[in-house]
Amino acid sequence: MRLFANAQVTLTKGVYDLSGIVPGDYTCVALCEGMMAFYDDGCQVTTQQQTLDLIMSPFLVDGNIRVVITWGPLIKDLDSYMLVP
Repeated sequence: MRLFANAQVTLTKGVYDLSGIVPGDYTCVALCEGMMAFYDDGCQVTTQQQTLDLIMSPFLVDGNIRVVITWGPLIKDLDSYMLVP
């Protein structure tokens, strides 16, 4: 059985407080005006201080594309190719 909880946490100057959230697995959704929503169904809240990289993108007009690449502390080689008309 999985217990679901609904809580809203305010992000202020890049910092959020999870002290009122019961530790467990959650689905995290971040909303910001003018931006596409961030969604992660694998958020884990623990009793330790933690961080979460929120990757958000502004709404794009038709025909535009935005690519965001992130990686952890061990940077590996990356080759990227894009074909355009």
